[in-house]
Amino acid sequence: MTDLNRPWLEQGLQVGWYLDWQGHTYRIRAFDAAKLVLHVEQLITGEVRLVALETLLLPGTNESAPLFAPSLSALEHKRRRQRPAFTSAPADDLPVALLQRADRLIHLVQTVETRVEALLAAARLRGDTLLRKGALAHALGELGEPVSHATYYRSLDCYRTNSGDRGRIAASFHRRSFNQTRMNTAQQHFVDTLILRFYARQPPIRPSTLYKLALAAWKRTGGQWLDPQRCPADIPQDLVAELLNPDIPLTHITDAPEKRHLLTPIDLPSRSWWYAYLRWFEQQPEQGKQVMTARHGKEMWEREQMVFDTFVTRAAFPLHYVFADHWLLDVFVVDEATRSQPVRLWLTVLLDAYSRCVLGMTLLPEAPCIESIQQALQHALWPKTSHRSFGLEQDWVCYGIPQQLSLDNAWAHHSHSLENLARVLGQGGEYTSIDLLFRPPYKGRYGALVERFFGNLSQRVKQHLPGAIQSVPSP
Repeated sequence: MTDLNRPWLEQGLQVGWYLDWQGHTYRIRAFDAAKLVLHVEQLITGEVRLVALETLLLPGTNESAPLFAPSLSALEHKRRRQRPAFTSAPADDLPVALLQRADRLIHLVQTVETRVEALLAAARLRGDTLLRKGALAHALGELGEPVSHATYYRSLDCYRTNSGDRGRIAASFHRRSFNQTRMNTAQQHFVDTLILRFYARQPPIRPSTLYKLALAAWKRTGGQWLDPQRCPADIPQDLVAELLNPDIPLTHITDAPEKRHLLTPIDLPSRSWWYAYLRWFEQQPEQGKQVMTARHGKEMWEREQMVFDTFVTRAAFPLHYVFADHWLLDVFVVDEATRSQPVRLWLTVLLDAYSRCVLGMTLLPEAPCIESIQQALQHALWPKTSHRSFGLEQDWVCYGIPQQLSLDNAWAHHSHSLENLARVLGQGGEYTSIDLLFRPPYKGRYGALVERFFGNLSQRVKQHLPGAIQSVPSP
């Protein structure tokens, strides 16, 4: 049976009194003695709810025990006295601007709450019915500077959450990224590119090794990096590769006006910042994926990060893993005499995973078919001299029989003739036969190695070939 003889309970069950319970502050609007039910109004939201008296008296901790008081100031005083766990935050080391903002909030809340209590008390003396919502609207209207209900509720919630303490209120105004380095888009792209390109490889490298790579790349580029905001459309991946390639002189990049104007000076974050950022990246991979996708697009995540969860980085020697794919060239080819019948050629490429070199290729006007992969494979098997007819004097030393050939699930790749060709190349064990591997459907990241090559090639085609199809700028 509920004990109704407690003095604090008899005093608390009065209309107009305030109740602190379960982290919220309520005002008692009515008490049904027959059903032992309180009608209470939550101050922050104005929601009216029914609370059974038996629920209030359930045994619990000191924090969950209900507190009653005739006014908000008295309730705050009782809360501090009976719940001494609250500790005031030091205000000496906080910025003056935050302390001044906290003072304005405290003054606003205390002024409005005092005025609301006075209006409600006056209404009770007159025998009038005045809800807190109406009293609050009247009190806000009396302020010199207008304050909306939503703004005041946020201020009141902040005031109550921090128990009206000036230091804690001021500290709560710190931005979420407080004590974290503010980075511009170029710095962020530099950091994320290095992490996605080097840190996720197998076997994994140490954070100290990644920092050394970042320091070396930053010094080699003279403290400059590509600014994504200066790129008119897609980020040129060939420029990113050149910036990270120690064999390419920096003057090769800075002497080209179309590349130089994309660069901007950046500061290298400290070693401790790198370590903290890497810990966050490892501990929250899904959040890291969402952030990277929002910053740089899904393509960068697929290209730089997700590819490393496959066997591509486990290539131990040339011809171990070879990737094949097709790409429709971004350029029209027309008849030289009539300048009519424009067509686009399909490029088929075999790319070695270990050396990242093009092992074989073919150009055909037909869409990808069995002839495409077979001609590219034929080009890959033998020493190459055909490029010399175009005036290229360098040696193309990449050739041989792949041990494993990775293909997508196009129907042309699932042919008996290709399977037979892969088998007979071994000549009964005298040479290596080809093991055909098919990438899982709807898993484009498993072919990201060759997709990256096509992306870089697309940028070069658009920059250097007349008639190239340019990207349509976003509206």
